[in-house]
Amino acid sequence: MRCARARLPLLLALLAAAAVVAGDPAPSGAAPVVGDGAASAPGEPVCGAGLPPGAGAVSFAGLVPYFLARMLSLAAPPPPGDRLLVIDIAERHVTLYVDGRPVRRYPVAVGTPEDPSPVGEFRVVHKDRDWGGGFGARWIGLDVPWGIYGLHGTNKPYTVGTRASHGCFRMYNRDVIALFPEVPIGTPVHIVGPEPAYWPRALYRPGASGRDVVVLQFRLRQAGFPVRQAGGRYDESTQAAVRAAQSFFGLAATGEAAADLQWLLGFRHEGEAGSR
Repeated sequence: MRCARARLPLLLALLAAAAVVAGDPAPSGAAPVVGDGAASAPGEPVCGAGLPPGAGAVSFAGLVPYFLARMLSLAAPPPPGDRLLVIDIAERHVTLYVDGRPVRRYPVAVGTPEDPSPVGEFRVVHKDRDWGGGFGARWIGLDVPWGIYGLHGTNKPYTVGTRASHGCFRMYNRDVIALFPEVPIGTPVHIVGPEPAYWPRALYRPGASGRDVVVLQFRLRQAGFPVRQAGGRYDESTQAAVRAAQSFFGLAATGEAAADLQWLLGFRHEGEAGSR
């Protein structure tokens, strides 16, 4: 009995490895025409780009993170409590937190360098099922203001854990099916990763949106001026933080972030004239 118990973790790890390598096919069905900023070929959703068949060979060392993710995903059902999703682009996994404690972790595919995944703080605003094709069994959409992004299943399971999408987060179908009921509309989703490339605008005012606004919001926070949500929308909270920063630095408190405040926040750097 003692020997059997000692072998249980190894058995679970081997089962997890088999599940990762095998993947799982997506249900058949037509995918809707939506995208995340890039054109799609007929019948191929934008978030469904990936590696060619046969490119799924992975070294044992590369599977170690998946062993850990699959072990966590085999735990007891998540308890009730406040939900938070954290997607780590560098580690390529999504973790479900309940009341601040991690209870589930799943591997994901992320965007390519040419079509990077968004970084920032967003919320679940749309959920749907059985789109099929490149979107797989479930869709969990986010309120990213500059495109359509979300977590979804896939018909290319060999791409999960790689940089293969146009910015969406691909999951194994069984994983997104398991995650789907655990994240109601309104669930916060924090995506952490490298700072997005941006070119500063001459002036930021309410109504502005984009990756650069996310960076501006993070700069305000770092300087001690809180923003409710760094989600890429120049909202009332961002405007209030800009006013507070302007007052602190002795500038006119207009609530609009011009070049002078951008310099002081470290948002604008030498050689950036701000032509937009």
